[in-house]
Amino acid sequence: MRDYELSVITLRQRGVGLEQFSFTSTMHGIEVTSSHVDPTEPIEVSGKVEATGEGLLVSIQVATTWRGDCVRCLAPASGELVTSARELYVEGPTTDDVYGFHGDVLDLSELVHDLLVLELPVLPLCRDDCRGLCARCGADLNEGPCGCEVQVGPSPFDVLDQLQGPRSEAGGSR
Repeated sequence: MRDYELSVITLRQRGVGLEQFSFTSTMHGIEVTSSHVDPTEPIEVSGKVEATGEGLLVSIQVATTWRGDCVRCLAPASGELVTSARELYVEGPTTDDVYGFHGDVLDLSELVHDLLVLELPVLPLCRDDCRGLCARCGADLNEGPCGCEVQVGPSPFDVLDQLQGPRSEAGGSR
């Protein structure tokens, strides 16, 4: 058996039943925008497979860590990924609605990949309160103020103020 493959011979022969599984492996190609799971990072997979009248119902838990670059300051970012799902596998090809399997082997690699990709942060942060980089000089604002002067220029909405005319100081209606 290869990684992520489970033998379901006993379940298919009986037509009913439950089997537990647990293993640790790795996987390539788990990435979105600025975050990814390192291909050498262990992925812990556990759960159960139940034979049903419609197919095989898989309840699965997946855990690993992710890495990436903070979208605000470009510093390294990382975190834990923990997710779970219940998915029905039916004999035949995978469709938009269900995962497919052939014969007496259930391959969980596509499900594990999908679950982890969906959990990866699209906009990873090194920390929730990251202040990012100064737009003018590029200094890391997490280390302190950069010293650039803040210049307040004209607002694109100034034209709207001119169209409305003068405002009443009392805040009443015109």
